[in-house]
Amino acid sequence: RWATLGAGLAAAGAVHPLDDNVDRWVDARPRSHATKAGAVFGSAAGQAVVVGAVLLPGTLDRCVSRFGYALARAALVNAGLTSAVKYATYRERPNQEPARVSFPSFHTSSTVALATVAQRRFGWKASLPAYGVAAYTGWSRVRDDKHWVSDTVFGASLGLAVGLAVTRMDRDAAWSIVPVASRGGIGLAIVRAGDLTSGSPVSK
Repeated sequence: RWATLGAGLAAAGAVHPLDDNVDRWVDARPRSHATKAGAVFGSAAGQAVVVGAVLLPGTLDRCVSRFGYALARAALVNAGLTSAVKYATYRERPNQEPARVSFPSFHTSSTVALATVAQRRFGWKASLPAYGVAAYTGWSRVRDDKHWVSDTVFGASLGLAVGLAVTRMDRDAAWSIVPVASRGGIGLAIVRAGDLTSGSPVSK
């Protein structure tokens, strides 16, 4: 998904001149309580709760859903890529925290990645709330003085690229290996991709 990342980098460069102006606007205003949820939604803990909420019911139903696995992979891949870019760019946060890990915004990339997986699985209408959460999360990080605007713009493109790549891999795979839990124990099942896409339980 180099085109998506390239477009995101270009967009981040386009809004970069606005970074200082937006930061001055944020600094001139008191801290907003409306941003608290955004710090939770995009955090690693928040992502773990979302992924776990999808994975666990699937496990108890004898088969981890394809959707849950896609969410888990998107969360892990996004965390690795975002962290790598953060430490490579070494950008200072607008609030001048000692840790120079501002670019890109992990909270934004993580929520967009999961929203994109949801969109590819359920369609645009069903995924609009997820994208709404992602947009709110990106705004909250800027409003909390944790990120520059350009951090969130590229973070969104990175999350989009991750979500698209993960779901593309799912469609290209003819077979999948999933864990299976039953009263007699646990094991692995090799199933057709179409069987998982349908959401029907798969027997061992």
